[in-house]
Amino acid sequence: MGYVWGPAAFIAVMVGSDAGWLYACVPMGVGFLTHAIVRWAYRKDHRVFEIYGKYARFADHYHPHSRETLPPGFERPHKVGRGLRT
Repeated sequence: MGYVWGPAAFIAVMVGSDAGWLYACVPMGVGFLTHAIVRWAYRKDHRVFEIYGKYARFADHYHPHSRETLPPGFERPHKVGRGLRT
């Protein structure tokens, strides 16, 4: 929440002090939209940011699709991935 509303409030104060307080609604609206998107993503998977962080570091080695050629020992744990192979 602090990563979204902190910068949005700072930008709103900076814009509002220079251009008028009506224009400060634009960064706050963007902050509200960003907060809604992040909240939705977190509800879908609470580890979404950890997954994205790993993907950002290992993007060249990441295979998002299941691979049927793996031996049975490399399957995902029960209730993780609904039986898909890693």
